[in-house]
Amino acid sequence: MASPGRPSLVAVIQKALADGPVPADELLAAAHRAGRRVDAGVLWETCATHGLADLRDGMWVPRGWAQPSAVQPLPRSSAEERAAAEATRLAMSIGLPAHEPVPPTGPVAPEWPEAARKAAAALRHELTAVSRRRVQTDVPLIAVTSTATQDGRLRRFEAQGEIGAAEGTSATLVIKNEQFPVEIVSVFGSVVTLSVSPDTPVVTEATLRTDLSWLLAEQSKRLNELVHGGPGFDTVAALAAVTPPKAGAPVRLTEKISATGLNQGQREAVQLALTPGVTWLWGPPGTGKRRPSPP
Repeated sequence: MASPGRPSLVAVIQKALADGPVPADELLAAAHRAGRRVDAGVLWETCATHGLADLRDGMWVPRGWAQPSAVQPLPRSSAEERAAAEATRLAMSIGLPAHEPVPPTGPVAPEWPEAARKAAAALRHELTAVSRRRVQTDVPLIAVTSTATQDGRLRRFEAQGEIGAAEGTSATLVIKNEQFPVEIVSVFGSVVTLSVSPDTPVVTEATLRTDLSWLLAEQSKRLNELVHGGPGFDTVAALAAVTPPKAGAPVRLTEKISATGLNQGQREAVQLALTPGVTWLWGPPGTGKRRPSPP
């Protein structure tokens, strides 16, 4: 816990990484200057536990940070290189081109760069707030051997705790202190199905490590990459998505729509869907999201 008048280690790290990646020794020195006498191990644990940054080739790279697409990207990790090589091999085996053609970069709407920076800044603000809490969780797993796929790319485990992550979430499988990137394919009850890399060993027990800040980090990273546009990216459509619609008269339902047996909640949902902007409809099973409930 931080002493009165002295910033917490999380706050020190966030301030040091505010402008982008920094060398590992420089980040450690910044912590020492702020009065936090920690070593490289404590620094790594804090960055990982709070989802602050990743260590790549001696540089601490803040989560959600990315260079614009026109700038040469940082080197990929060995796991990413292996995944790319495997994808190329599979594509060529079924007659697809080894590399997908890159669409040309279209014109950039004049208002887009500023709008993208503001959206990325809002995501970073939310990510900063989230990172003040512990965002990394570990859940023990026991393998369900009878349902393993033939090629071993999908593994099923029984979770020995609650998995606080949605399907499609990137995660880490920890096996005897070694870490392997995985993706959560499905969660059904206590059974979780993971998509794993080819070099992931087959084991009976493992630990699933999830980072609850991953989506914020990925969204912020992608926006930073596209500040000046990118191949196949429509800045006009993107600008419309992040620009609040102009206030106008509320949409009123016609008598025909109102008389189709919709309850009050369904009528409000339809009215929202007809109003400019994005509408998110949520409800548990059986609440009439797809079709009206019987009267």
